[in-house]
Parts: sequence; structure tokens; C-alpha cells
Amino acid sequence: MAVEDVKAFFAKVEADQGLQARLKELARKQEEQAEAELAKFAATAGFHFTAAELAQARAVPAKPPEELSQEELGKVAGGALASSAFKVLTKAAESNCCYWAQGCMPGFIGKS
Repeated sequence: MAVEDVKAFFAKVEADQGLQARLKELARKQEEQAEAELAKFAATAGFHFTAAELAQARAVPAKPPEELSQEELGKVAGGALASSAFKVLTKAAESNCCYWAQGCMPGFIGKS
């Protein structure tokens, strides 16, 4: 059965360093070919780089994300919206806005 052959093959590769080396070489060649094809494809979209340049760019570690400031964290967590809503409600309450006084702002404190 084919599935059994696949399992037996990988078991053999796991135990045989010669097969491991050949498999790694095959994978390296396939990666180089894929990089060359990707460089050609990118050129059709107006981006020009070689397969070697692509490999070099892939080898550069990604820049770690920057930490957010407290202000940015507040905005992400909804703090900006909550803060704005609080300001509107506070001003409405202080000015005896008709909406606040009549309690006709659905869902807000003060609703009658």
C-alpha cells in the first residue's frame, strides 16, 4: 500500500544519514528553483530582484514589533471611544441637555 511505503520511507530517512543528506540537497535545490520562479513572477508585477537577493532578504530577521505607548494602548482597548463618550455625557449632564434631562438617550445612565 502506498501509505505504508511513505511511512516506511520516512522511517528509513530518519535512521539513514545518507538519505537525510540527499533529501536536504533535494529540498535546497527545490527552494532555489522556487526563489528563481518567484523572482521572475515579481518582475511581471514591476519588482526586480534576483533569487539570490530574495534569499538574502529572507535571511534577515523580522523587526520585532514596537511596544505601544499608554495612549496607543488606550485607543486600542477602546479607551478613546470610552473617554469621548464620558466627555459628551459629562457636558450634557452639566448643561442640563434636554436629552440627558429627559433620559431619552437609550442605554445611558439617567434614562427614565
